[in-house]
Amino acid sequence: MYDPVAYISAVSWPDNHRIFTIDRHNKFCVTEFANGAWAPTKQLTNTIVFSPVAATLIAGASRIRIYIQIAPGQIAEWGTNDGKNYSVMQNPLPTN
Repeated sequence: MYDPVAYISAVSWPDNHRIFTIDRHNKFCVTEFANGAWAPTKQLTNTIVFSPVAATLIAGASRIRIYIQIAPGQIAEWGTNDGKNYSVMQNPLPTN
């Protein structure tokens, strides 16, 4: 379930889509489309209330970086290099 002001970001490459959201329990989530079907939404980690989310595809297929706030005043980089397994890449990102 999502609040009316929930953030959403998406990346796509041929026959693949990744939708990143923050649910109403402040969980960072991903919903994946591959092989012609949508997979169940997965919760990846906690965020702050109403954290924004931004995602980008890096240099072709399946390398994704996602930016969220998991603590006030801090931005964390999550990502995947294979389009399937997500983890923290850097937390927090440098501010200067």
